[in-house]
Amino acid sequence: MPKPRRRHAPVICLAVLMLLTACGDKARQVAAADDAVAAPALPTAPASKPEEARLDVWAPILAAAAGNYATQCESMQIPPDPVPKKLGPLIVTADGMMRAGSITADLRRGTVASIGLSREVSGESLLSVTVYVDKYIFGVHEFQDGVKRAGVAEIECRLATKVRPGTRSIYAQYAGLLDAKNRMTCRNRKTRKSEQADYVIANGALTIGAQSYDLSTLEHDYLMMMPGKSFSYSGTTPDDRGFAIELDAHGKVTHVELRKRGSKLVECDLIP
Repeated sequence: MPKPRRRHAPVICLAVLMLLTACGDKARQVAAADDAVAAPALPTAPASKPEEARLDVWAPILAAAAGNYATQCESMQIPPDPVPKKLGPLIVTADGMMRAGSITADLRRGTVASIGLSREVSGESLLSVTVYVDKYIFGVHEFQDGVKRAGVAEIECRLATKVRPGTRSIYAQYAGLLDAKNRMTCRNRKTRKSEQADYVIANGALTIGAQSYDLSTLEHDYLMMMPGKSFSYSGTTPDDRGFAIELDAHGKVTHVELRKRGSKLVECDLIP
């Protein structure tokens, strides 16, 4: 069987791109809203989050990363090292300890981390994870043929057995952090009109004013966190709409952007 790496972008390159994109103030995985935001009556969601203290924000990331990546280990060094080296295995334990050759790190100490799902035409949702820890960027990515690869520094390896693609949306894994109800001030970029609107995430849906998003059918579903500082959550729908949500260290929404086909239409900020 040909090596999957020859047919796909290397995991570590994907990790670098995802982290650099996610860390930019204006770089978001978004794509959009239709019209000016109105403020009709909406279903309620808990205003407070008593479960927040019990939510382990690292758990979904570590569950996706854990494994003994001991097959087809290759060097990612550019240019390639002229002296052959024994590479791998790359091991990530359930509690987040990573080891690859002489490299060891605790992923829970990561300063930036992300987890995302991308829904393919086949309906499968492929998972990707990145963690910036110490001076390394660690990445994991699933492929349509069931291959799961992980990379860090100059080492990239795959699991010996193939995996079934993940099926749980990012929202489903972080509902305890994301579910909320707030009042926001929204500005339409085209009409320059501002008005107040209810913002609700509950029961698998995001609603803000007249706009609604089914979080279980997103084509792209992505959460990035800087532990102790902030979170961001974004998604793109099959009909080419999207949103990007910024949250503080406790998961309280501070800013929302709604877009369509790459054009920012609406911006909302939390009412003090």
